[in-house]
Amino acid sequence: GIALAEKLISSMGEEERHTKVHLGSLKQTINIDAFGALDVEMQFELNESLTDLPRVGIELTVPSELNETMFFADGPHENYSDRSNSSHAGVYEGSVSDSSTYVVPQEQGNRMNMRWIVLAESNGRGRLQVPKFDEDVKSTFLGAISGRQGVLIASTSDQMPQFAVSRHTDASLFSARHVNELKDDQDRIFVRIDAAQRGLGSGSCGPQTLEQYKVNGGRYTISFCIKSFGYMPVK
Repeated sequence: GIALAEKLISSMGEEERHTKVHLGSLKQTINIDAFGALDVEMQFELNESLTDLPRVGIELTVPSELNETMFFADGPHENYSDRSNSSHAGVYEGSVSDSSTYVVPQEQGNRMNMRWIVLAESNGRGRLQVPKFDEDVKSTFLGAISGRQGVLIASTSDQMPQFAVSRHTDASLFSARHVNELKDDQDRIFVRIDAAQRGLGSGSCGPQTLEQYKVNGGRYTISFCIKSFGYMPVK
């Protein structure tokens, strides 16, 4: 990624580098309900001339204390549009500290088909544990997060997004050439929610990403809600 970007920039003339290009538009709609939940819809209209984009989505931040996760998505390991046959829909647990970092920093930890994800503090109780769900799903879920503070992010559309959780921004991953150059953010955890993401391909030892797994310009939508839990209400 870095080598390709540098090659493209070096091939441009001075005028090309400073030419303004209309990339597209973004419409964001946020509604808040009587219980404090935020309903968010993001509509991306990207210039049709844009090709082979890395991802289309947003990046949220939550406090660093919310480092325990439980999610309903494809898993348990990371998966992408062209590398997902071994992943299956289910409820899985994890920790942000589990995020593996490759020797050469790069995109990592993505999970497709997100139904929901919980980020919570450990509260001295260790990792979140996936409960044994019974017929009363709501009560079982509430019992799993009882006594903790955190946030729930849930898809509200049939077009389920992808997500990744990290202590590094996309920019920091892109700019670092070696893993020792990465520094964990001590104050924030970054949650990336994507409508689409480029497939991995195998460019380091084989062919690049196939055309059907590339992301190009067009219309994309992400719809989700955010609800905090465990916090004292404001009086």
